[in-house]
Amino acid sequence: MPDESAAVRISPNVNVEWKKVASDMVIGRRPTQARSRKGLLALFLAVSMSAVAACGGGDSGDSEGEAQTAPHTGVVRISETGSSEDLALWVAQDEGIFEANGLEVELQNIAAGLAPVALTNGEVQLGTQTAPDFLQAVSSELDLTAVAGMSYNTPENPRLFVVASKASGITSIDGLAGARIGTPSRGGSFEISTTALMEEDGIDTGDVEWVEVPFPQMIEALNSGLVDAVATSINLVGPARAAGHQPVVDLSEFGDDVLITFLSGTTAWVEANGDIVEKLRTSLEQAAEFVTANPERTVEIIAAHTGLDPAIAQRTPPTNLSAAISEDQLQLWIDAMSAQGLIEDDVQPGVLLQP
Repeated sequence: MPDESAAVRISPNVNVEWKKVASDMVIGRRPTQARSRKGLLALFLAVSMSAVAACGGGDSGDSEGEAQTAPHTGVVRISETGSSEDLALWVAQDEGIFEANGLEVELQNIAAGLAPVALTNGEVQLGTQTAPDFLQAVSSELDLTAVAGMSYNTPENPRLFVVASKASGITSIDGLAGARIGTPSRGGSFEISTTALMEEDGIDTGDVEWVEVPFPQMIEALNSGLVDAVATSINLVGPARAAGHQPVVDLSEFGDDVLITFLSGTTAWVEANGDIVEKLRTSLEQAAEFVTANPERTVEIIAAHTGLDPAIAQRTPPTNLSAAISEDQLQLWIDAMSAQGLIEDDVQPGVLLQP
């Protein structure tokens, strides 16, 4: 079993430092060059690693490197984000599916954008990520591999929307030109897919102002007029409607079976632990089957992990689940991100997936 005392931990100050570094992105126009995003991520990683070293973790680099390439024993630490898109992980953990497949798993709540750092320094072995976070990390020369899908977006069960405030007068995607739009993170899935759909419809996105607004503050941001619209998840659509605001864009139109979240690891760790990866995939598929067969228990699990009122969780369809992940799903994001200047266009999806 790895020596837990030697494990490098993310400093509590890392997120504070990152916010300082990224403050220029919280409110403002989209970056126009891929290097601006890549440079910012590289700076973030440098700040993070400096914070780790300051906390006494700087001498454990060799042991962490050895742990990445050696067969793993003991607890497998997996990051989750606290979003309902983590449902497969919650079900597999709470219903004993991981244990039944020979896995001892510990879930750690870490923001998707911090997963690359957590993976690189050994905070976790597998991390929940979105495609933009993953592809920006890979473009910044972090050696990561996608191992299993978790959730995806479909027209039959859409998960992500743009909701316009009742005071904005916006009734369709055309009205978003020049709007101020709230998003949970700059340069993330919501912003990229919304921009792609607007450009597909010939809408000028140059004057759109993106504002970082955490999910819990989105309804108030609409009510107060801080933003004209928010890009948000299905969990907030009901409360937004109740306040008089309306969805104007269904982001499932971005593509077929749009990948929302998936698990990745460092390539070295993934290659050294193929048996764990297979057990993980089996567990996630069994969790998906459980969700289909046990809707009432699924609602209880969602409410317990998200803090949602069970009545709201009951009215919200569970996410689309599958452990499969395809080159086409990654290519959709690569094309959109390269077109928007967020990454270079030479990323090859086939080399980023664990067979």
